[in-house]
Amino acid sequence: MLRAAQAQIEPIFLLDDGPPPLQEPDSAADLAAARLSAQGELATNYFALRDADNELVLVRSSVQAFERALQLAAALVRLGVRPGDRVATLCWNHHAHLEAYFGIPAAGGVMHTLNLRLSPDEIGWIAGDAQDRYLIVDDVLLPLYRQFAHLHA
Repeated sequence: MLRAAQAQIEPIFLLDDGPPPLQEPDSAADLAAARLSAQGELATNYFALRDADNELVLVRSSVQAFERALQLAAALVRLGVRPGDRVATLCWNHHAHLEAYFGIPAAGGVMHTLNLRLSPDEIGWIAGDAQDRYLIVDDVLLPLYRQFAHLHA
């Protein structure tokens, strides 16, 4: 069964000096932090998002993105994601989707990006065939999700 969750995760705190030190994980958040930071220290880089008129919409640091990915990972674990579970995404290409690329594996899940340009029947068949157990969906794409949700309930 596919579960829907909106990808609207707000940062709880920000780090100025990179990820937290590695230690034995006591919680889902600690486990996610250990998995993400095991790849090395995060450099403080920034990325910017602009709208169609090239107006600046959002500026985030890599550390902020890291923190949001950890929060997503912890939320997914609380929802019941287990190692190897497929977590589908139905999102436009934006900062929250980027954070899902790190947060889903940090929770032990396998990311499965659904192609929102396919027909609802095709998306539903693909999600069912892939045995996706969870779905992160943009709120603006909920009408599309509703068109294929019944195909693999």
